[in-house]
Amino acid sequence: MNAQSAGRVIHALAALRDCDGNAANAASKLGISEETLIRALAEVGSNFYDQTGDGRIIPTHMGLRFAEAIDTFPYVNW
Repeated sequence: MNAQSAGRVIHALAALRDCDGNAANAASKLGISEETLIRALAEVGSNFYDQTGDGRIIPTHMGLRFAEAIDTFPYVNW
């Protein structure tokens, strides 16, 4: 994964964390489509998030630690 991809994943995970796993709200917060958010997550695989039965995407412990690095990537190009 390159730096740009890592930044997108970090922002996606942080938005999901802040939106309690609601992908539509997280995507809206980032100003992107839900599909773009899901595509970013697909780059890292399911070790970083869990999909719940009610459609939410919850960052795992590893995903939350990754999301904490958001200050390293203050801006990403989607």
